[in-house]
Amino acid sequence: MTDRLFCPRCGGREIVNDWSNPFAVNYGAPLPRKCRSCGYRSMIFPAEPDEEEPKGRRRPHEEMTQYLVLIALVAAALYLAFR
Repeated sequence: MTDRLFCPRCGGREIVNDWSNPFAVNYGAPLPRKCRSCGYRSMIFPAEPDEEEPKGRRRPHEEMTQYLVLIALVAAALYLAFR
C-alpha cells in the first residue's frame, strides 16, 4: 500500500516534481514538488493512504504464523509424550 500525496491548498492529487530549478537538478539537491491544479510549490506535501485494508481479513503471513505455532506445539507435546 502506498501513500498518495495531495495539495494542502486545493486538494488536488496531481503532484509532480518541479524541475524548474536547474541548480537543484545539477547538484542533486532535493526537488520541490508542484501541484498541477493550482501551481502550489513546496518541499513537503501531506499524504494519505490510497486504500484501507478490509477489516476482518487476515494477511497470509499471519495465517502461516498460526500454523507454525500449532505445529510447534504438537511437536513439543509428542516429544514430551515419547521421550
